[in-house]
Amino acid sequence: MDTIFQEESARLSWTKEQYQQAAEDERLMLGALPRLYPNDPNLLNELLLHTHNRIVRLEQSRLKPYFARIDFTDGTSGQTDRCYIGKIGVSDQDGQIITVDWRAPVATLYYDSNLGKASYQAPEGQISGTLSLKRQYEIEKGELLSYHDVDSVSNDELLKPFLSAGADSRLKNIVASIQAEQNRIIREDLHKNLIVQGAAGSGKTTVALHRIAYLVYRWRDSIRPSQYMVIGPNLFFISYISAVLPDLDVDSVPQFTYETLAAQYLGENFTVQNAL
Repeated sequence: MDTIFQEESARLSWTKEQYQQAAEDERLMLGALPRLYPNDPNLLNELLLHTHNRIVRLEQSRLKPYFARIDFTDGTSGQTDRCYIGKIGVSDQDGQIITVDWRAPVATLYYDSNLGKASYQAPEGQISGTLSLKRQYEIEKGELLSYHDVDSVSNDELLKPFLSAGADSRLKNIVASIQAEQNRIIREDLHKNLIVQGAAGSGKTTVALHRIAYLVYRWRDSIRPSQYMVIGPNLFFISYISAVLPDLDVDSVPQFTYETLAAQYLGENFTVQNAL
């Protein structure tokens, strides 16, 4: 067993312990919330739901807490940060970052950049520096199976672990295999109207769902998930995405067909007739 594999296995074990501790801390908070907010039932219910969902996400992610790592040296400060990228971001009680959410600005380096000079857009402006490592992990049931260092390797090479899996697995793991063009669409400005075109099976729905997940994360302080809306062509589609959205941490986004949306706003019964 090589030294890097041993080090990465140890890091994975430590991370799982941190996730377990974070979940325990959230459970303590869940029990304390009614005492902290006895006179504000609306806020209390919102905090209870948020904390409960956080516990669920921590438990779901603990055995596969991240899928990639990047090492980035800030060109201004000279500080090198080692970022492990996962479906959710987790910090310890002291604020030390354990994993970075895939939707965070720095994570775009994993999707868009090769080794060498690189930059990303942060809320405080453009951050430039050097990307010295981009590593992908294959983790199953809490065990590290393999790792793969990426430089200018082709997209096909990067996708091999995911293309060999079944359809459901590919969908759940899409955050680890988003391509640069998809990433740009997902992170496009909120105020731009986007139309994504492509053949059947080209990933339009997947990109749209991940864009919702990104927007909910990016604008979480000003726009509630309930203020977004997904309109699908039929109930089968709605059922399909309803099973996917919780895995992306956006299960509070309402979903409608055109018919159910019209019924809600019109407030009356009507019949939909297919045009001939």
